[in-house]
Amino acid sequence: MTVRVPTRVPAAPDRAGAWLLAGGLGVLALLCAAWQLGHALAPARWIASAFAPGRDAAALVFHFSTLPRLAVAALAGGALALAGALFQHVLGNPLASPVTLGVSAGAQLALVVVTVAAPATLGAWPQTAALGGGLGAVVLTLAVAAPWRFAPAAVILAGLAIGLFCGSLGHALRLFNQEYLSSVVLWNAGALGQQDWSVVRTLLPRLAGLAALAALLVRPLGLMGFGEDGARGLGLPAAPFRMLTLVVGVGLAAVVTASVGSIGFVEIAAPLVARLAGARRLGVRLVVAPAVGAAMLVIVDTVVQVINARFATAIPTGAATALLAAPLLLVLAPRLRPDPRAGAPDWG
Repeated sequence: MTVRVPTRVPAAPDRAGAWLLAGGLGVLALLCAAWQLGHALAPARWIASAFAPGRDAAALVFHFSTLPRLAVAALAGGALALAGALFQHVLGNPLASPVTLGVSAGAQLALVVVTVAAPATLGAWPQTAALGGGLGAVVLTLAVAAPWRFAPAAVILAGLAIGLFCGSLGHALRLFNQEYLSSVVLWNAGALGQQDWSVVRTLLPRLAGLAALAALLVRPLGLMGFGEDGARGLGLPAAPFRMLTLVVGVGLAAVVTASVGSIGFVEIAAPLVARLAGARRLGVRLVVAPAVGAAMLVIVDTVVQVINARFATAIPTGAATALLAAPLLLVLAPRLRPDPRAGAPDWG
């Protein structure tokens, strides 16, 4: 019996524009960060206040609020963009993301249910509850889309339906338990305000571990460019690796959602911008997309803080990302094409 080894189709070369875009957005994000830091404290006092704020009020705000907020914005934006890039590649769908697959809504619903039913356990295991809700939403989405063999349109429509269901159920629970869930409303909109470094200490090790797993999956996911039959011919069981990739993506989204609430559309916009800028290969895209996502969220959060200070409002950053990213998606939509190297998955 002769085993036919597929011939690899060379990937399109990456364009310098992808790195230029990431670098340009990074510079703009650094300028925004410098503005935030300078608005909170004189630059000459930054280093000392970052390590030993003392009892000065401005230094305390700088140390316990401004710096952690910047760190959380960068970590959350990068993690969500990485999750979106993984979903888009593994499903061969340029609109796949934690939002469109119902992951964020499932994670939020799980946190609301645990808050109502067992509030004592939520403080110790919020990420576990969010991960369970996110995975449950993905399983339901894939089950609904299975009869259509996970076609991109079917997956998106199923994910939106599951997301709407979870969101409606969560709203109903909040209406009937307002005395317990009054603070959840602001959190649900994605508020990045910080009072200490606890969220950073929670996010950093978990996101680093999940990012390391994503890095280990780059080569297996690259072999899926041969197609399902080609990957099997090379000894790669495609379905388990797809599922593992989905678990990593759900984990990234769940950890962020459990820590700062819902931050919408960054996970869609950042990978698409990276891809359209010229990041063709998966490994490059998994570096450029998180950099773009982190820069985007830092920039948007800076704009939100300026607006809130100018008009004495309290606009959540998560709501602002959706408002700003929606027009961006409308501009990019005509240029979207499914990834021919991934294709619709075959889980059989």
